[in-house]
Amino acid sequence: MALLNWQVVFRAAVGVSVTAGLILAGCEAPSIPGVTGTTPAVETPVAAGAQAQPTVMDKTSTSQSRPTANVRTGTITESIKVLGRVISSQEADLYFKTTGRLRGLFVETGQKVTAGQPLAELETGDLVTRIGKARADLENAQIRLTQGQAREVIDDSAAEVQAVESAEIAVSSARLARERL
Repeated sequence: MALLNWQVVFRAAVGVSVTAGLILAGCEAPSIPGVTGTTPAVETPVAAGAQAQPTVMDKTSTSQSRPTANVRTGTITESIKVLGRVISSQEADLYFKTTGRLRGLFVETGQKVTAGQPLAELETGDLVTRIGKARADLENAQIRLTQGQAREVIDDSAAEVQAVESAEIAVSSARLARERL
């Protein structure tokens, strides 16, 4: 047990010594024989919107002068803030041919859709029954019209002509009722 604690202490001491050595080694400027001097202040390039601070650094110079700058870590962001309005290139007013309650909505606001894609569905309820009734009424009116026309051929009385016209009107109104559904 004592041996284990001694190993932990030794490893910690070695780790601290290595870390301190690396930090101190980075602080010392390299010495090049025969080279000394300083350079004037140099403007440091910074991101848009930030404040530029000129700095003076000790620098070893050679026959060619090279500018230096302090390097700092940080976040560099480029952004443009503008006001604008985005609109769709195509818009369409949509509606159902009949009124009713919405059974299901198959798309979300802003979602792209393709031509022919179902967007929503209405509860049909008794719509199927009403369509069947309109078809039956249309068939009955057509039968009465056919019967009236047959009687008109046989008998040209005014009452029969009026019955035929009435049957034609009934057929027309039954067709309109079916188209509305």
